[in-house]
Amino acid sequence: MKSSVELNPRDELTENLNIRLSKNDLALLNKISRMRGQSSSDFIRLAMRREFARLGFLGEEERQALGVPNEK
Repeated sequence: MKSSVELNPRDELTENLNIRLSKNDLALLNKISRMRGQSSSDFIRLAMRREFARLGFLGEEERQALGVPNEK
């Protein structure tokens, strides 16, 4: 299941981030990503964007596209 939310084509992916995960979290990340037909990087980027939206750092249209409910 691919996400319907894609990165804006203007947003070049030029930066890298290294994170440490437990073996269990990495295994779960890989399993879920594989099941959804997406890379683990895409999964993490989407999760991060959803959290940005939940915290109010993204606009209404993008929040809705990400499926984040309005918490007002």
